[in-house]
Amino acid sequence: KILKQKYSINWGDLIHEIMADINSKDDINFVLKKMLIKKKYGTSNFNRMKLEIERIVSDVRISHLFNKKLSTFSEKSILSTDGTVYRPDRVIDHKNHFATLIDYKTGDELNSHIYQMEKYESILYQIGFKKIDKYLIYLTTGKIKKL
Repeated sequence: KILKQKYSINWGDLIHEIMADINSKDDINFVLKKMLIKKKYGTSNFNRMKLEIERIVSDVRISHLFNKKLSTFSEKSILSTDGTVYRPDRVIDHKNHFATLIDYKTGDELNSHIYQMEKYESILYQIGFKKIDKYLIYLTTGKIKKL
């Protein structure tokens, strides 16, 4: 079980890294190729990973957020008024002071994930956003949670 847990966390971390480079469904093949996923992890892992990523970006609740035309910031640092640096996984600026915040998680759902999203949200409010949608995406289970 411990080995399986370790494997699933590494799997989640790898998908997390891949997701940072994906802005639309069209990017999936390019990013997987660029990161040498098939060469490093084999065809079956490549296919499984591609399927999981396609399932996430095609989910009806969030597929509209994976569009090349959107202004998307992945893994960008945001400085809060108290000088702390935060790094949300994905912020989409929809204009008109509206943003969507996405954070990718591996492993179990924790209350600290919700707290972290609230912190990111408060910083986005500080920099001028008026409405913010928030999604937690659990990469190891594929669960998408709108907050």
